[in-house]
Amino acid sequence: MGNCVGKRGNRDHRESIWSSTTLKEPYFNSSYSLLLNYKNDEEVLSTMKAIQATIESGHVDAECFVDNFATECLITLLDNENYEIQKAALNTLKVIILQECKCHIRDTPLSPLLIDCGYFHKLTKILNEQSNDFEIIQSGIESLNGIVIESAKTLQIIIDLNLIELSAKLLKEEITPLEIKKVILEFMLTFIRFGNATQITYFCENEIAGPLTEAACNGDVNAELALKCLNLLLKKNVKRL
Repeated sequence: MGNCVGKRGNRDHRESIWSSTTLKEPYFNSSYSLLLNYKNDEEVLSTMKAIQATIESGHVDAECFVDNFATECLITLLDNENYEIQKAALNTLKVIILQECKCHIRDTPLSPLLIDCGYFHKLTKILNEQSNDFEIIQSGIESLNGIVIESAKTLQIIIDLNLIELSAKLLKEEITPLEIKKVILEFMLTFIRFGNATQITYFCENEIAGPLTEAACNGDVNAELALKCLNLLLKKNVKRL
């Protein structure tokens, strides 16, 4: 679960797809080195901010930062003692994951690399330790939603790490902002959509349907989304609600 650089095996032989050939080499060669051998906290924070801006602007595909081992470096930074570095690494990974998983352009999925590097375990630890930081919660849950879209195989990992229970707990708490509750409900809806019968039944066996029912009945802006989750549970033949 520590430094995962070099663990990807054959996945580093893939052909890359680039948004701009003129920007390919600088980002491919420099970002990995800067993340691995940064001189101080300010430098690595600036590097992560630049990676996010580069992807979001469309100058370079997120795949660049997967193929040049930057993703492994970012996952390793989730263990950093500096909270701001942890937070920036998680936000940067979210940007990479959301673009990669939605585009469906890879020959091999991103999730095996995330599993190999212990991303899910590190994310679980951060979400539990920083459950009052809603920016952290939003980045983590949005990342999970993207990964589920790419690979349903990660559903069992999410269950085993109790990330569904954590999401339900946050959904139930009054202090959780409505915007964050919306992110949680979108994640749950995706999970239900892709889950098999055993995984869906897990919602009922662990009283996850309770917070969903409360969210559907409280009349706020997320009620319709919560109702969609419950309706989909019913359609997938869940017996106990």
